[in-house]
Amino acid sequence: MRVNLPVTQHNYPFPKGYTLVSTTDLESRITYCNPMFVEVSGFSREELLGQPHNIVRHPDMPAEVFRDMWDTLKAGKPWTGAVKNRRKNGDHYWVLANATPLLYDGKTIGYLSVRTEASPEQIAAAEALYARMRREAETGRPTVGLREGHPVALGWRGALTRLRPTTSGWILLALLTMLAVASGLGHGAKSLLGDNTAAIAAELTIEAVLALALWRWLHRRTLAPVQRAQNLATRIAGGDLNLAQERIDAPAPFGALLRALRQAGLNVFGVVRDIRDEATQLDVAAQEIAAANQDLSNRGESQASALEQSAASLTQLVETVRATTASAQRAAQRVQTASDAAHGAAQQAEALRSAMDHTRATAERIAQITHIIENIAFQTNILALNAAVEAARAGEAGRGFAVVAGEVRALAQRSGQAAKDIKALIDETVQAVDSGAEQSQRTQASMTALRHDVDDARTLVQEIADASEQQLAALSQLQQAVQQLDDITQRNAAMVEEVAASAAALRAQSQQLQQGVGLFRVDNR
Repeated sequence: MRVNLPVTQHNYPFPKGYTLVSTTDLESRITYCNPMFVEVSGFSREELLGQPHNIVRHPDMPAEVFRDMWDTLKAGKPWTGAVKNRRKNGDHYWVLANATPLLYDGKTIGYLSVRTEASPEQIAAAEALYARMRREAETGRPTVGLREGHPVALGWRGALTRLRPTTSGWILLALLTMLAVASGLGHGAKSLLGDNTAAIAAELTIEAVLALALWRWLHRRTLAPVQRAQNLATRIAGGDLNLAQERIDAPAPFGALLRALRQAGLNVFGVVRDIRDEATQLDVAAQEIAAANQDLSNRGESQASALEQSAASLTQLVETVRATTASAQRAAQRVQTASDAAHGAAQQAEALRSAMDHTRATAERIAQITHIIENIAFQTNILALNAAVEAARAGEAGRGFAVVAGEVRALAQRSGQAAKDIKALIDETVQAVDSGAEQSQRTQASMTALRHDVDDARTLVQEIADASEQQLAALSQLQQAVQQLDDITQRNAAMVEEVAASAAALRAQSQQLQQGVGLFRVDNR
């Protein structure tokens, strides 16, 4: 026998109001277990399905219990008994096991076990019985065993117990006893009247035939309907609900019992059939939900990927626009500086032009004065010539005056020449001043045009900077909107995962419901 270890001898309380349900195939491999069975056993569903059912067997359970259970089930009968099972962690829990064969068309196709809570009295009685069985098994002298879940004595007492006839046998034995007594009385009476062996033999034969006929009549009227009712109840308990063609003809009150049993089975048949159909539709709906949710998940992933790429591109664009805005602002500042410089240069050019105009006016004034000096020198030279003529006329007396007149004449000539030189220089200066004034005017005009161009450029750059700032603000809002949309998409993805998990759980529950309903046979499926 399989021994599952370790054991803690710690009792796990059975959940109030619940049942633990499992089914096995003919080889005792688990084919179905309900959620409460999984929870109480401590194993996962994957660890249980396909495993021998003794995976939950506790080492304290005697082998005799399971021998009796399997002998009873293989005989096509239900079995009930208190059982101590082991959890995965070594704890144990007590159940009142109700096992029955799963039937289909009268054939056993597996086994069903429905476990309910065992009462403290049942647990105490089972612990005492199983402890006795273990002690006797160790000594090799068992005195007590089980028969269809009930304790029986072993040895000659048990043999006598097993020799007890069935109900049908008791009836036949009673009839034969009654006939034997009647025959004995008749035989005694006849012996008093005289020997009549042939008559006695004929009478005994008739009485035996009558007894057998009476027994058959009683069997057909009472025992056979009871056996049919038992078989019908066993089929219902085994999940075989194909009872529409079941014969229910039997004398009262057994006919009513058979009809009630068949009607109960048909009622369960209708409910189970409806539940199974609804479970099938639920499974189909769960599959459709899962498929639609998967499609939504795929679209959400694509949208999330596109949003992520858009967000990355938008972030790069925002950074580019931010850098452009900063550059535009710096350019605006530099253009403003250039505008200020151009304005200052224009003012300096204007001042230079004014200075050149003043210089030209001064030069013209000097030219006028030089012209006057030149005229004076000319007049002085004429006067000196006249004085020299007069000195010559005067002779020796005018000689000194002639010398003075010559000096004056020479001085007048030098003054005239100097005036001419100054005039020539002044003319050159005036020409240079005029040329500088013209150049200054052209420079002033260029600086004025440059200042206007710089002002226009400054205005344009400022407009670019303002537009960049507005674009940056709009892109920032768009970036926030994309981020919010990405957050919503992420939340939607999380919700899609939750819906997927719920759909998977719904489908698992619908499949489990189908498996549970599948324990009942309502058609060929």
